Amino acid sequence: MRNNLKKAIFILMMIIMLPVTSVRASIHYEDYELPIMGEEVAIISQSSSLNVNVGDIAKYSVKAKGVGLTYQWQVKLKNSANWTNASGNKDTWCFKAASVHDGMQVRCVVKDAIGETAISKAVNCIIDENLKIVSQPGSVEAEVGSKVSYSVAAEGTGLTYQWQVKFNGSENWTNASGKGATWSFTAASAHDGMQVRCIVKDAKGKTVVSETAACKVVSQLKIVSQPGSVEAEVGSKVSYSVAAEGTGLTYQWQVKFNGSENWTNASGKGATWSFTAASAHDGMQVRCIVKNVKGNIATSDIAGFMVVQK
Repeated sequence: MRNNLKKAIFILMMIIMLPVTSVRASIHYEDYELPIMGEEVAIISQSSSLNVNVGDIAKYSVKAKGVGLTYQWQVKLKNSANWTNASGNKDTWCFKAASVHDGMQVRCVVKDAIGETAISKAVNCIIDENLKIVSQPGSVEAEVGSKVSYSVAAEGTGLTYQWQVKFNGSENWTNASGKGATWSFTAASAHDGMQVRCIVKDAKGKTVVSETAACKVVSQLKIVSQPGSVEAEVGSKVSYSVAAEGTGLTYQWQVKFNGSENWTNASGKGATWSFTAASAHDGMQVRCIVKNVKGNIATSDIAGFMVVQK
């Protein structure tokens, strides 16, 4: 009732304000677009909430009825309590989606020729980050029994992870137990030569596959046979030996002469070290430092040396 009264007053004012160019001038009401009594401004249909990727175009539309309609789109950013006017001033508003728009609410204020308004329902704008891997898993070299970890970093929304492996000699990728951004397991001999990758999926079901990383497993370093003490005459050949398990082993024999507190490197660089006995060697201590390809070391037991007389 109040709206119809306002419209009637508007029509009357329009009639009063019609220009009169001369006494003989006639008034042509058809030259004016007057509001139709009873056709109140109202929202007929509108867009629903949107899920869009960063960089994509977000599009919101509203359909309204009424006369002389104008449109003002408004937004309320996430964690904000206030509605602010956006750039949109037509029945459709488009903008380029950005991360800042995530969680934003959108509505449209529609106004008719006499200032009556209708406001669309607030709908959401959900921004999905573009799915991409930003950090790839790296190849790993580990000893049997040690902990191995592979990691991947990705951007996107609602991400899930599936690690896969392809064993040495196999053509097929199989799912591993890893379901997170990092997958850890205990290295075993069977893992040597294995290839590893991760499949990342976002909330929309899109997938991206990481680069392939290698797994090299080396035998655990350990000394299985220690050098023994030796007694020998001056001028005779003396040999010390050590046996070790591991990958890419190197050897460094060391000695500590009688009365010294320091170990010094000897000439021996193999599993067996031989030299000619001299009087200065009497009371000498001997050991071997074994190192594997990863730089891990194991030190043998200490063996003694005694010079005996002929």
